[in-house]
Amino acid sequence: MAREASGTLELRFHGEERLTGRGIGSDTGRLPHNLDIVSNFQNGTSDGQIDRIYSTAAGSVVAASPVTIDLVGTSLPDVLDTGLSVSFADLQTLILVNTTASGGGNLLVGGATHFVGLVADATDVIVIKPQGWIAIDLGATGLALTGGTSDEIKVDASSGTVTYKVLALGRSA
Repeated sequence: MAREASGTLELRFHGEERLTGRGIGSDTGRLPHNLDIVSNFQNGTSDGQIDRIYSTAAGSVVAASPVTIDLVGTSLPDVLDTGLSVSFADLQTLILVNTTASGGGNLLVGGATHFVGLVADATDVIVIKPQGWIAIDLGATGLALTGGTSDEIKVDASSGTVTYKVLALGRSA
């Protein structure tokens, strides 16, 4: 069975600050702040393309009982239960979301034996607060993953049970 993947990732912020009381009378100054990032991923295994997508509908992890997501060595189950599995050679984009209600535990990412190389040291941990998220785009070339060396994402909870979502975009070759 052949596979294809494509998609658009958009990150947009449009806002402004209003400065009041400037100058004479009630002048109002407006300072716009805009950020638009749009990545269109076409199907394929060349730079800037994807042919593999992995996502969790709703994962959960209990403090001191980490979950390791192996992007290469073991085939990740397809969230849609199609019978297909996912394995990456390159990681293009990674999004991690702590879906725990405000006041809950932090999602701790990192500290895996074979962490994917997003931080300087394998023992480093990225802390994602409740209702927080992090998106990492690794550029057109992506990040090469090597089974048994740099292919794992470990998630843990700082306390209690933390719920999370993961979206990984990448290539099979």
